[in-house]
Amino acid sequence: MASRHQDGDDDPALEASESVSAPAGGWAAAVASSDPGKGRREDTAKAPEPPRWTRRLADLAGRMGRTAQDASQRLLAAVWDALPGQTPEPAAPLATGGPALPPPMEVPTTPSLEPDEARRRVEDILSRLPPKGDPSIPAHVVAAALLLADEVPLQDFQAVDLLQDAFPRGTRQSDSRVLMAIARALTRDFGRPGRLPIASAKAWAMLDPILFSDELAAQLSAICSFVQGWQARESSFLILEFSEIELIEYLFENLHPGRHRQLLVQVMDFKVLSARRVGLLRRIPSRIRRVIELSGPRQAALARDYHEASLALLAQLSRPENFSAVAMAARIALAEAEKISLPTSSPPPPSPPPSLHPVMRGLSAPEPPPPPAPPTASAPPPAAPMVTTPLNPIPVSVVATPRLSTLSVSVAASPPHSLPSPPPSLPSPPSISPLPAKRRRFTKVQKTEAVLRLLQGEAAETLAQSLGIDIPVLEGWRDTFLGGGTSALVQPKPAEPTPPPDTGVNDLKDQLKALIHSVAQISAQMEQLPPDPGEQPTTPRQADLPLALPSIPDKPPKRRKRKTTPPAPL
Repeated sequence: MASRHQDGDDDPALEASESVSAPAGGWAAAVASSDPGKGRREDTAKAPEPPRWTRRLADLAGRMGRTAQDASQRLLAAVWDALPGQTPEPAAPLATGGPALPPPMEVPTTPSLEPDEARRRVEDILSRLPPKGDPSIPAHVVAAALLLADEVPLQDFQAVDLLQDAFPRGTRQSDSRVLMAIARALTRDFGRPGRLPIASAKAWAMLDPILFSDELAAQLSAICSFVQGWQARESSFLILEFSEIELIEYLFENLHPGRHRQLLVQVMDFKVLSARRVGLLRRIPSRIRRVIELSGPRQAALARDYHEASLALLAQLSRPENFSAVAMAARIALAEAEKISLPTSSPPPPSPPPSLHPVMRGLSAPEPPPPPAPPTASAPPPAAPMVTTPLNPIPVSVVATPRLSTLSVSVAASPPHSLPSPPPSLPSPPSISPLPAKRRRFTKVQKTEAVLRLLQGEAAETLAQSLGIDIPVLEGWRDTFLGGGTSALVQPKPAEPTPPPDTGVNDLKDQLKALIHSVAQISAQMEQLPPDPGEQPTTPRQADLPLALPSIPDKPPKRRKRKTTPPAPL
């Protein structure tokens, strides 16, 4: 101990370690005291005590571990204390209230406004609008004044409620000037923060598109400027609400394609519409048909103007420089719109009733004769005397028959000039009779109908003239019908030939023998004929060749190679 103090090693930890390690020897002594013989053996075999510096290193490592643990705990506590706002405390203890709930959201309330002040605001706004539509103020003037404010501090659904309070739900084709001003006010922030898409779309849909067509065009022009500016400046894709896209489609479909063609062409460049542009073009033929139906024959000029303007718009959009999908849809719609027929200025005359079947007309009551046609300059009279035009040297006779359907004209060609002219003592040539016309073929039903009309009292001359036949032919049909009925008006079919009687086997054998005999005689006569001197010798016919085929020689047997064994060694 004295030597340790002299060396200057007065570390209390070392003393503690020595005091801690001391009981090991004491325990060993205690165990040895219990067994004297065994203790003597252990004392002789006891290992040497470890050096002192190893114990000092172990104590130092233990102290460093405890220090690091305390430092890490203090660091974690400091970090935990530095984040008190990230871990919200429960609003109420779990034992009394249950799970913690988030604080309620603050819903903006509708600002209040006095009726007199609201009416004054609405009248002031109406005084600055063009004189178009009905200037009357709605009964719920406060709702209209709130919607017409410079800054509407409302949400979209609250604006819809105020709009339906001022104008009833389902309002269409309205001419209210206040509603037009509200629609323009609700669309001020189109596509921007604070927009009211549902309320603005409903307000524009309530207006009369024909009366406020200029306002609709101005609103669509403002939307075009916004969308085209976004596509030119911004790199991100423009995202619109569904109601805003519906508003663009509503404005597109309710503008005249002739007066606002370039504006409608610009809408087809909106990338935000995507494939809905194809639907807008494919519905153009349906709108043309609707305009034609609503216009009617009295306003055919308006329908024709709309139809031509739509065709011009589709033709411009179908050019190859446009977007491929838009150009294809425009070509399809153009082909469909060209097939739409336009109404005429005056309605067509009523069509005559359908005529009956010829058999039914013959069996029914006699029809009244058709009214005479108005006389015209070109129609010939029913009968005219023979007109003779003298030509040198033979006259030409033109005879008009009583029937109107056939006019026979015959012309006699003059003889050649080399022939002498006929003497004057020759008698006058007779008149040339008309050429017989090609007779028309009538069926059994037509003949029966003609006979029935004749029997019912119709004049034979009129009936024969309408059929283009002579009166004797018609009378012959009548006599034949009275004599034999309708079957006598048609020539009877020839009787079918009776089949020959059945022949026996012996008769067939005799016929076959006679046929063979005739063939043999003909062959003998043909062989006796002299040969043709110009005939060239021909090769023997296939029939003259022998029928037996030449025998195929057998293959010669193969010679086997003899195996030669080498001579045995001597």
